[in-house]
Amino acid sequence: PTVLKFYSAETSLIKRMPIFNFIFRWISQKGNVLIANSSYTAQLVEEVIGRSPTMIPDGHTFPSQQILPVFPAPNRPKKILFVGRLVERKGVRYLIEAMPIILNKFDAHLKIVGGGSLMQELRTLTHKIGIADKVEFTGVLSYKQKNLAYQECDVFVLPACIDNKGETEGLGVVLLEALGYGKPVIASKVGGIVDIVKHERTGLLVPEKNPHRLAEAINRIFTDEKLYKKLALEGYSYAAQKFSIEAVALKTANLYKEILKNKG
Repeated sequence: PTVLKFYSAETSLIKRMPIFNFIFRWISQKGNVLIANSSYTAQLVEEVIGRSPTMIPDGHTFPSQQILPVFPAPNRPKKILFVGRLVERKGVRYLIEAMPIILNKFDAHLKIVGGGSLMQELRTLTHKIGIADKVEFTGVLSYKQKNLAYQECDVFVLPACIDNKGETEGLGVVLLEALGYGKPVIASKVGGIVDIVKHERTGLLVPEKNPHRLAEAINRIFTDEKLYKKLALEGYSYAAQKFSIEAVALKTANLYKEILKNKG
């Protein structure tokens, strides 16, 4: 039996370039079972070839012991973190545009970890709106440095959006990384993000490309200690249950057993 696994980037590319559609369909028909890494990818695959894949994400390693969330002290700047490539579909400009609204209520600092084609444009934007001293661009960090950034932040934000090519976040692994460090997460309601962030349970979801709603969610997190801790705790529990290597390995093994059973 043949098992094919799909990721969103390749599938959305085929939707944009129909010339590859025939080849994609032909290859896909060779698969006895199709797997997608997120519900968003599964939807894309079904739209292209008319078959519904089983959703099994890639496994993620979580700390052996849950890190308890710590509500930020009132006498220091709130630390907001983004990690990812600086490209359009990550929506970082909307997080930067949300900062003046946040700063009207809280002293805050935004750390942007990652490199990409929009680096200079985003730097220029921070100067244009007068918040350059409140935003830090670190560039690409080492594994150890990136983990330290997660540990030191108060909230993690992924302001992803649908870009001008129709692409968006396939899953949002950085959200799992942040939840593993006991941090509440805020993200846009696009793509596979909704597999991880369940609104007001495992994080907060906001409309894409909306700095005002993004700022409201961040301010809410910093205002409500009970909500802050609830989202971090439930987010970690849900992520570890659904996305841990152990959970994903078990689901994958059961699927393979079912395939072999049916073949026999």
